[in-house]
Amino acid sequence: MVGELGYTLAQSNRQAGASYPGNPIATSFKVVSQLVLSTHQTVARFAKEMLSQLNPLRFGLTRKRPSWVKVCGTIGACKLWWSSPHQTSHFPSNQIRHYSSVEALHVIKSPYPDIQIPDTNLIDFIWQNLDQWPDHTAVARDKDCLKKHILRLQFNQFSRRRTWTTRFNPPPLEKNTAGALVCGVTGREYTFAEIRLLSKRFASALLKSGYGRGDKLAIILPNTPEYPIIFLGAIEAGLIVCPINPIYSKDELYKLLKLSGAKCIITVAANYTTVLQAISMLESLEKPFIIVTQGTEVTTTIPEGAVNFQELIAKDVDTSLLSTVQPASPNDVVAIPFSSGTTGLPKGVQLTHMNLVANILQVTLRPHLNYQEPTTKTSQDAFLCILPMFHIYGLSFIMLTRLFHGVKLVTLPKFEATTFLSSIKRHKVPTLFVVPPIILFLGSSATVKSHHLDSVRYLGNAAAPIGTMDIEKLHRKSPHIHVFQGYGLTETSPCVILMPKELNNISSIGHLIPNTEAKVVDLVTDLTLPVGGVGELWIRGPQVMKGYLDNIEATNDVIDKDNWLRTGDLACYDEKNLFYIKDRLKELIKVKGYQVAPAELEEILRSHPSVAEAAVIGVPDKRAGEVPRAFVVCTTEVSEDELKNYVAGKVSDFKQLAGGVTFLESIPKNPSGKILRKLLKEEYRRGNVVFDKGTNVEILLYLCLNVCVTTSTIEERKGLGRLNSEEVHPHLHALRVENHLGQTRPQCTQQDLNANFPVFRLHIDTCN
Repeated sequence: MVGELGYTLAQSNRQAGASYPGNPIATSFKVVSQLVLSTHQTVARFAKEMLSQLNPLRFGLTRKRPSWVKVCGTIGACKLWWSSPHQTSHFPSNQIRHYSSVEALHVIKSPYPDIQIPDTNLIDFIWQNLDQWPDHTAVARDKDCLKKHILRLQFNQFSRRRTWTTRFNPPPLEKNTAGALVCGVTGREYTFAEIRLLSKRFASALLKSGYGRGDKLAIILPNTPEYPIIFLGAIEAGLIVCPINPIYSKDELYKLLKLSGAKCIITVAANYTTVLQAISMLESLEKPFIIVTQGTEVTTTIPEGAVNFQELIAKDVDTSLLSTVQPASPNDVVAIPFSSGTTGLPKGVQLTHMNLVANILQVTLRPHLNYQEPTTKTSQDAFLCILPMFHIYGLSFIMLTRLFHGVKLVTLPKFEATTFLSSIKRHKVPTLFVVPPIILFLGSSATVKSHHLDSVRYLGNAAAPIGTMDIEKLHRKSPHIHVFQGYGLTETSPCVILMPKELNNISSIGHLIPNTEAKVVDLVTDLTLPVGGVGELWIRGPQVMKGYLDNIEATNDVIDKDNWLRTGDLACYDEKNLFYIKDRLKELIKVKGYQVAPAELEEILRSHPSVAEAAVIGVPDKRAGEVPRAFVVCTTEVSEDELKNYVAGKVSDFKQLAGGVTFLESIPKNPSGKILRKLLKEEYRRGNVVFDKGTNVEILLYLCLNVCVTTSTIEERKGLGRLNSEEVHPHLHALRVENHLGQTRPQCTQQDLNANFPVFRLHIDTCN
């Protein structure tokens, strides 16, 4: 064992508890071990040995073993405490957890009390409050509503100080105004009672058409007021809903339709031809049934061969057939939104009734996290549905959550500045949930005036981080808006972490929501890290997906045997258990909040006759956040524009190579052939044109740090940036470099190297 070990056993104060008969060690004792170690792995081995040696059963104890263990510190110094619950009062209360193993150390729980998750299905859950607002009318608020606010004193139990929170008057309702769902473009509207009735009619129509439990319905729609009618109706009939991006190309639709196995598709007339082309590519003889509904047009012409959605929800539809449908169980799959996951290929995320029900309650049941006023007979908040409903953010966090609470939804099929701003003003929207490009627009565009945002008091950001400068620009126009961030994934239904209303910390994503646990895991040792440690964020809670559709291997890659979900994001937390996202391990590119899988673009590029190899990364873009940039190895001469146009013809606008194309002699890969995109991103950030012709070397490096430590020979080559000693991570104490002749410059033995670090060989062509 590397390092010097020392420990002392001290009998604790007898006042803490009597000793066990015949036991040489007291009921409560404390082991303090000061270790000088080289790696977390050694810490783990030592801690496990200590746990084994100090197991009360080995001392003949018959009662509970000492129940509080904590390992803290960093590589180089670590302390192990072992004590009974009687001795933990001097530790901070938010760090006191009673664990029985090292594995449970530094597992962070939500600061909010757990909530009771009802044992029900989504349909019964959503409609349980319908009688409170069946014919609810829309929001209307007088112009002086911002001046008519009250101050409410709240006790912040987490920071243990009192804070003043501004609470605005809820908007009064007016007669003869819009209903629960309103189209922000056409003005088409529905009340809650109408949504309930029409969804039942649609469910009956599906059953009469021969569809039943477990069949898949693909919704390929923009945001329209019919979306929740279709979604809830399909679920009531026992179908599983697969929401798909309506701007996808035929090739993209084909992949997802094939993966989902959808038997029925509902779309708008404008997308009918593209959907038909995608269906024609399916190998199955049984083609999906296509239903067309109204989009943003005042009138819709139904294409030949399609079924009119309006006919399926007509007055003469008999809903008695619904009584024969067996209610779904909480663990049944209800929806399969698509995520590119961590490997870059499309995956269907199986979300259950319980997943969605749990997350709706997790983000609204505690007042600290509920960014809406209660709906009553005299007041009702309005929310803009600008986030796409095919995305889990718009589907669950906005549409389903707000319907459950009786909030009015204003649907916008796409972002159009004039419509967006006028909808905020017309409906007196108090809370906006958006993505970074919209915040950038609100702060930077001359079109946006302060009066447009008079009603807005909260602005939530998710999908990608937002910069402080962008928020400052927004606050120059509207200083009264409280901007906050949250965090979630498609795989977590989606919300995991959310900033409470009383805190103002834009750099943080907030606290864990109720019933949720998290840990930050070291990328090398798999040990949980203490406060300040940066590692991969793991999540556990009732909102975590059932698994990926027909992909057990991918499911097992992200969910372990203890139901911990690996998020693929680098994070840390502070003393108040506020979380911070540092980077993404997964290689998805986020363009305006949309996910772009590098593997998908690479496959398209490789299909070009002149391209032998391709790698795609995301590069920074002021407006989009990130845009794709390609690195290609070509067999024959081809221009950048030709490749960009080739890709543009096969993908949606947000997936195009807006970041450009770089031509290389080789693509950096590890021995198993995986493209090292992180290295490409680092070299691009440094402004280097990397991997041109040159001497091939093999560098062993510490993977999780994404750094290259080079010899003096390699430092002189322009292909790799030079690292100062300060840039080398202090934990990286062992490394060797091997040139093309196999000559090694070791700094430690290979045995030590393999024992301490999971290293790999990286092939790099540096410039001569």
